[in-house]
Amino acid sequence: MSKKKNTKARKKAMAKKKAKARKKPMAKASITDADVIWHYTTGFAFEQIVEDGFIKPATAGIDPGERPAVHFSAEPMWEPTANKMVRQHGFFRGASKQETYERGGGLVRFGVRRSRTVPWAKFKKKSRMSVATARGLEVAGREQGAVPRKWYAVFGIVPEAEWKVIEVWDHGAWVRVYPKTEQEADNLVVDKEMDDAHHG
Repeated sequence: MSKKKNTKARKKAMAKKKAKARKKPMAKASITDADVIWHYTTGFAFEQIVEDGFIKPATAGIDPGERPAVHFSAEPMWEPTANKMVRQHGFFRGASKQETYERGGGLVRFGVRRSRTVPWAKFKKKSRMSVATARGLEVAGREQGAVPRKWYAVFGIVPEAEWKVIEVWDHGAWVRVYPKTEQEADNLVVDKEMDDAHHG
C-alpha cells in the first residue's frame, strides 16, 4: 500500500474514532500535564513520525538482546539528552537546546499517558540492557544536566492513537497544536475512560 493510501487510511480511522467518542457522554475535565510523559524531538524528526504514523523505538547502540524502546521524560520543559550532536573543529560535542532547535528544524514533543510508560528503574531490568550500559547512560545523562529518575520508556513503537498531546516550541514556550479544541480535549477524556475500562 502506498504512503498516500496509508495517510488517508489513518485520517479515516482518526475521524471514525472521534465520531464514536462524540456519541459517548462527555466528561468535563480534560487531560492535564500531570497525566503526560513527553517524547522530545526535532521538527525534522516530527515530519517523519507523522508520515510513518508512529514513533519508532531507538535501536542505535543498544546491547545485543536488549528490547528496543521509545524514550520519554517527565521534564516539563526539555530533556537534555534529546539534544543532538554537532561537529566542531573535527570533533563531536553535544548541542545545546538552541542549537538543536536551529539545526533540527524546530522542537516538538509528543505526550502519552504516564500509565502507558515504564519508569527508568523498572526499564533497566525489563529492557535486558547490561548494568554497565545503564550506569553509562546515567553518568552521560547527568553530565548533560539530565535527571535519570525522570526517564521513562515504552517498548516497541508508539502509534498515533496513543499521542494524547503534541506541542511545538515557539518563542520560548510550548504551544499545544493537538488537541486544539475543547471537543478534542473532551474526546481524550472519553478515550481515557475507555482505556481504563479495557485495562481494569
